[in-house]
Amino acid sequence: MPATRSFDGPSGADAFAIAGRVCVVTGAGSGIGRAIAMAMAREDARVVVLARNPLGSAQTVLDITGAGGQAAAID
Repeated sequence: MPATRSFDGPSGADAFAIAGRVCVVTGAGSGIGRAIAMAMAREDARVVVLARNPLGSAQTVLDITGAGGQAAAID
């Protein structure tokens, strides 16, 4: 018998809406992680930036907040 899934959350395109949600992005100090963090911020998510390089994470936060987004870094 196949397994069934139950999901009571939003459906369709709303299921992937991140506006107003907190998104944690690892590796957000550079490269793909940074691009993902910036994209999430453009979608009005509040972004938590994690990176091994504190300068990179600080720069990502500055770029997001400078564009009007909400972000914080955790070192």
